[in-house]
Amino acid sequence: MKNKKQFFRKTAEFIFLGIMVVLFAACKEEPLPIPLIYLGDIPEEYLATVPYQNGDVVKMMHESSRLVINYRVSRSRFHNMSEPTGEDYDYQVDFTHLEPDYPTFDMRITLTAGYKKYELEDGEAPKTGHIMLKESSTDVPFITTDATGFTVLDSLEVNGHVYYDVFKLDCRHYEYPPDYVIQAHSIYTSTCYYNYAKGIIGVKLSNGEKYWLYEE
Repeated sequence: MKNKKQFFRKTAEFIFLGIMVVLFAACKEEPLPIPLIYLGDIPEEYLATVPYQNGDVVKMMHESSRLVINYRVSRSRFHNMSEPTGEDYDYQVDFTHLEPDYPTFDMRITLTAGYKKYELEDGEAPKTGHIMLKESSTDVPFITTDATGFTVLDSLEVNGHVYYDVFKLDCRHYEYPPDYVIQAHSIYTSTCYYNYAKGIIGVKLSNGEKYWLYEE
């Protein structure tokens, strides 16, 4: 009889503890959702600084060999989310990829409506744009608030064509720590020539090689 009483008492204690756990879980406050801050769409005037359309084919000629390389354009627009850090950000991205039909380097242009929060007087996140070339990158001119490292050429003659208002952009070479698994390539892009009408007009590599826009 004594053992039965102990058994029923232990059973009741376990049931009571189980009920308390359920009640505690039910009463526990749900964490507040991370506020979502929308940084806005990319304005049309910024999108127009990248002249490529999805499906375009852009020809670039290697200066010394005269080899013409076809770059097929793919362009897409989507929304991205920043990493949650107490506040979450939703921002629009416009991504253009120029993929070659010959084993050389590809070219990428990314426009974003502010990929992180900036403290601006008007409260608006700045529009940013980046051009990624062989082991280097540069800014789409006049889009980033801190765009530097470029000069403006009134005109530039390339393969029998004259292009106006051309930006000569200094490129930032990717640098990796000495013990990093992927080491920096010895050849990288040093200069990019760009205008709003045609996009990438020329690319100069660190070894002196040059690629120029080719239009028949």
